[in-house]
Amino acid sequence: MPLDFDEDKFYLGKLCTRNHEWGDTGLTLRKKKDYACPRCVCLRSNQWAKRNKKANARYSREYYERNKYDVLYRKKSYVAANKEKIKESSHQYNLRPEVKEAKSRYNKAYKERKRLKLARQNKLWRIKNADVLKIRRQEYVKKNKDRILRSRAKYREENRDLIRQQHRESYRRNKDKRKAFANLRRAKKKQVHNLLVQEKDLDQRKSLFDNKCVYCGNQNGPFHWDHFLPLCLGGSHVLGNLVLTCASCNLTKNKKDPYEWYSAQDFFSVRKWNKLLKLLGKTPANYNQLPLL
Repeated sequence: MPLDFDEDKFYLGKLCTRNHEWGDTGLTLRKKKDYACPRCVCLRSNQWAKRNKKANARYSREYYERNKYDVLYRKKSYVAANKEKIKESSHQYNLRPEVKEAKSRYNKAYKERKRLKLARQNKLWRIKNADVLKIRRQEYVKKNKDRILRSRAKYREENRDLIRQQHRESYRRNKDKRKAFANLRRAKKKQVHNLLVQEKDLDQRKSLFDNKCVYCGNQNGPFHWDHFLPLCLGGSHVLGNLVLTCASCNLTKNKKDPYEWYSAQDFFSVRKWNKLLKLLGKTPANYNQLPLL
């Protein structure tokens, strides 16, 4: 006879009307208090709850309000005493296919409803934790360097035409910016004084030169940004050393001294030369002085 129940509260008695047999004994487990079959009581309780959902909900709320602290204490005590059991039960529940599908639907709907709010929260979090994210990225790249390189090589191999098209479009959209970075790279390579020139500063400088070539006065372009004092002669890559020229003047001037080249041109004019020096803050005596800004 099995005895894996509390003998102070239960006993094995006559088979109940629903034939709830305890093991293979042919008997029913009953309460000593009222002789009832616990399984029959649970079944009747569930049936009543289904028929009286509103009344049951109201009763549950009233009971919770009357015994709020006792309920919370019992719940907290149970959780503390059964952590592993609850964890395992929760894990098994989450593995069920219908639960996974329901959670997936809920998460998708929630993200759609709160899309803007979540985007703002993510952006604020990334700004606040920029240093943490940087360290995480560095650690990830360090751990997965070979896999990242293989993935990039595979992507380049499969999307050669797309990458070329993107590069061409990017070059057309950012032609001036690319030239500015190329000039900065050249200046660093020649180890001369250099500062990154912003595109907005170049736009303002165009109006300073009346949107025309400072040497020949060509207004049709295409235009280049020329280093007034060439980098190879020690000129600096700063805004004060950049002048607007047409492509022809820039390419023919190349690495030459500005006065020596300009004075040899058919369109040379002393008035224009002095005007250009005035715009650059120079005089004929110190035209080859290096600007710092």
